Amino acid sequence: MQIKNRKLKVNNKGITLIALVITIIVLLILAGVAIATLTGDNGILTKAASSKEKTDKASAEEAVKLEYLGSIDNTGKFNYEDFKTNVKNNLGLQDTDIIDNGDNTCTVKYNGYDVTLDIATGNIVVPLEPAKVGEIVTGSNKKYTEGGETAVIPVGFGIVPGLDDISEGLVITDHFNETTGKSDGNEFVWIPVPTVVAESEEQGTANKAMAINLGTAENPQYRGLLYDFTDTGSEVMSGCTTTTDYYREPAYLTDSSYADASSYNTVGITEESLQSDYNNMIKSVNINHGFYVARYEISLDENKNAQSKKNERSSDASQTDTNSWYGLYTKAKTYNKASVVSSMIWGSQYDAMMNWMHKDSNINVNSPTPVTGAVRNQDTERRTGYVETDKIKNVYDLLGNSREWTLEANNSGFRVYRGGNYSYSFLPAYCSNDNPISTYDGYGSRLTLYIK
Repeated sequence: MQIKNRKLKVNNKGITLIALVITIIVLLILAGVAIATLTGDNGILTKAASSKEKTDKASAEEAVKLEYLGSIDNTGKFNYEDFKTNVKNNLGLQDTDIIDNGDNTCTVKYNGYDVTLDIATGNIVVPLEPAKVGEIVTGSNKKYTEGGETAVIPVGFGIVPGLDDISEGLVITDHFNETTGKSDGNEFVWIPVPTVVAESEEQGTANKAMAINLGTAENPQYRGLLYDFTDTGSEVMSGCTTTTDYYREPAYLTDSSYADASSYNTVGITEESLQSDYNNMIKSVNINHGFYVARYEISLDENKNAQSKKNERSSDASQTDTNSWYGLYTKAKTYNKASVVSSMIWGSQYDAMMNWMHKDSNINVNSPTPVTGAVRNQDTERRTGYVETDKIKNVYDLLGNSREWTLEANNSGFRVYRGGNYSYSFLPAYCSNDNPISTYDGYGSRLTLYIK
């Protein structure tokens, strides 16, 4: 039998070294992608940890906030002592875990988190980053601390270099000149208000508060505390928070000749809208412990919008019929910045400014001294900020240039104006009233801003 030789076919196919190296490289790349997906700033594990951190922090804040709500008594008022007791009993904390910050806020240390509450409102206070002098704030509001005092600097504004002393009137601007670095924008002065809401008119005299709450914590109905000034101090006008026919705010006019319901009111003023505007202002001042007042009296830009700039002709009531109180009220709302709300100055804001200035022993807002030279020529010198000596705490024209309409009211048909005008130097704290449709050329106003 013949056996045939057959060649054995050998399959030489296999993984080459190059293919192996490529495979390993691909696997390493995939592993790197997987690791990056899991870790890193935007990784799954990092996001999960961050999400847990946010959830835990929110839970801690919610627990503290519930204890705040549980410490409001039957009259709607918050009881701080009850709050501290409830926090200790219900959250298992010690006295050392509850810190009174001395600025109407307290910090509760719970579950590894510091939860800061505004005692007056119960709102969680988010720590603000520090602001730098000479730089416009972007992103979110910042804070500036100097001499133990703090001011909130809103987005779109920056602290003017050389005018950064809070006790002497910190000035902010909405624009710096790109070439000189100096302010060439609208300027405003920070007015600190340590105590915003008092429990009574009598307490207001003691702590110089701006308002009392006649409503509840959940549904506040704030009423302005208005002051009488003397050479040595000030006291709240008795009954100003309950009267319907004397100095008061917020107030809707009902007199048939000058009423807010008349044809002069083309801006939709109602009793409800005034109360809402006042509530929102007080809430903001309560949270931020201050507000901004225009450094200069109101003037108008080329688009007829309100501004606060030096050496501009003040917007007075004689220019057109719409520049009466109603017209100036409307124009005060035209200063638009997303981080703040603008308004004609409220009477209680004006008085808060006076009280802040008056507490300095060198300043008597019930006297024309130390400010002099307020009287000026109507045609050539009638410009806000023109007279350098008519300035207190970096705020100009409190004695001269224009009397300043406020949102305060008297009787059923009058609005209140403050200070003096170009022809006669009244006291900074001077207070009188007139019908709001008057077009006297010495009537102007002043902007205020509160932080959103």
